[in-house]
Amino acid sequence: MIRVEPTWFAGYTDGMTTKETKSAEGALAHIRHLFLTGLPEPARQWWSAAELDAIDKGQHALEVAFPALVRRCGATPLVPLDHEGRFVATDSYRLDLAAWRVADAAAALLVTSAIDAGHESDLLRTLFDQGDLDERVSVMRCMPFIAELNVVLDFMREAQRTNTSDLFEAAWFDHDLASTYLPQDDFNRMILKIAFCDLPLARVFGAVDRANGDLSRMLQDFATEREAAGRSVWLDTLHLIARAPVAGTTARVVGHLEHGDDAVRLAAVQAVAAMKNSELRDYLTQREGRERHPRVREALALALQELG
Repeated sequence: MIRVEPTWFAGYTDGMTTKETKSAEGALAHIRHLFLTGLPEPARQWWSAAELDAIDKGQHALEVAFPALVRRCGATPLVPLDHEGRFVATDSYRLDLAAWRVADAAAALLVTSAIDAGHESDLLRTLFDQGDLDERVSVMRCMPFIAELNVVLDFMREAQRTNTSDLFEAAWFDHDLASTYLPQDDFNRMILKIAFCDLPLARVFGAVDRANGDLSRMLQDFATEREAAGRSVWLDTLHLIARAPVAGTTARVVGHLEHGDDAVRLAAVQAVAAMKNSELRDYLTQREGRERHPRVREALALALQELG
């Protein structure tokens, strides 16, 4: 079976509500609208009072409000996967709000209201250190709206060391902060952990733009270890190494055109196309004559067209 993922190589630009969210203020206004739409009246009243307190008292008010966010506002998804306002994009970041809970939106709005009122943004450090898992996840969701890059990097590095999937995913996934701001060594280590956990690269926006030779070597070595142990290899390995080929990359990619798993063959076809090496065209032609899966056949036709 082929794993169905969003079109990760399109960079998640299609469908983003860029008209309404060209600025951070526009993004927050969009989040506020989504948050308040359908929020029960008791929760709306509580949150409105909490926001006024955050503006007036800053960190002290947030320390009171954060432990109650999930209980008062809820942990249901902020928007469904098919919502037209799911994606937001500004000049600084891209977000997938379908990954957010209602409580995360409440947290982001409270924090930004406090910061806009003149309170220090390092208040998030205290909220994170004092919070439980739900509160820490909400803190991570606030990262796009923090001006201090060092604070964002500290949170990302801390999340990289955790074995708690909710916290790790809140820090690294469904936005492009990691791809935009992380130093290369940190980024490579993060991708290797994602490979180890077998999580989808599609949720790290812009990751393929950071492909590099060191990462390709690390991923190929890891894939070899997995194969030697009789274990499956992270499917997105092929997508990344194809964009920064090193010794052994071509043989690995071409070899997977004959793999028994439909999803692996599809990834291999897309990887060959990404390598933009016309000398590999014959391998695709040979595979096309024997391929039975419709999605793989479609990808083969597209790849052959791209290679000329």
